[in-house]
Amino acid sequence: MPLRHRLLKLLADGEFHSGEALGAALGVSRMAIWKHLKVLRELGVDFEVVRGKGYRLPASIELLDSDRISSELARLTATHIDSIHVFHELDSTNTSLVTFALQTLVLPRISLIFILRSQSN
Repeated sequence: MPLRHRLLKLLADGEFHSGEALGAALGVSRMAIWKHLKVLRELGVDFEVVRGKGYRLPASIELLDSDRISSELARLTATHIDSIHVFHELDSTNTSLVTFALQTLVLPRISLIFILRSQSN
């Protein structure tokens, strides 16, 4: 999972987190945290910065989670869907699906679901 996504996951609770605590949790420096937060802001993620408190999202958020999605869908579609994959960002959904199918030798009758937050191309 990309560091930006792990950072967003830590901030998802809407509570304040210091740059030091975020850095320690992710194994990077406070400066690296700030750089990743800057990229998240450029991608449209709004967050607050309060000196002495840290960073937080204006409200808690629920991120896409393939395990949770799979368990919720299992009740209704267990016999129809073979695999669910959640991505923070992909260049091309179609290219990624084809690449995945070729790499895993997926047969045409197998159903895949790709869920993503954003597509760059």
